[in-house]
Amino acid sequence: MTGGSARQQAVGSARDAVVAVLAPICAERFRAQADGAAQVAALAKSSSWERGAIVEKSRFALMPGSKTTDSDVARACGGMLATPAATKS
Repeated sequence: MTGGSARQQAVGSARDAVVAVLAPICAERFRAQADGAAQVAALAKSSSWERGAIVEKSRFALMPGSKTTDSDVARACGGMLATPAATKS
């Protein structure tokens, strides 16, 4: 592996890790809104490609200190919200 490929892989892995940490925060904030259950139900009924945009418009993918929403976080958050949580036994 070349140095450039290794750097590119490291940047991709770091980005994936950031999204993995921030998406659950976004999902929790989305659920916590006043009509969260209804919003989650509406989101689940939307198409998978619309979910990221819906979450972005809600501004729950906007993290403290940022001026713009993160589209990768919004897509991951929308996917988490639309997928029912597995029950713990």
